[in-house]
Amino acid sequence: MPNLYCECCQKVTAHKVVMTRCDSADASVIKNISCFFATLFQGAHYVKMEKQIYCRKCNALHKPEPIKLPEAKAA
Repeated sequence: MPNLYCECCQKVTAHKVVMTRCDSADASVIKNISCFFATLFQGAHYVKMEKQIYCRKCNALHKPEPIKLPEAKAA
């Protein structure tokens, strides 16, 4: 369990990491058909997942901040 700053509690608390399915609500018909055939060939056990972090005290969703690299240069 990582200890992160919670905006709701306004202090550092323990957080839990939960894997949830990615939403595909805006998928077109062609994409749905291609996903169906991909699932057929890969197996029905494959589901795209994403990590979400929740506070253990108030159960608020933690929004990760982008990491700033001071020495990074754009190409």
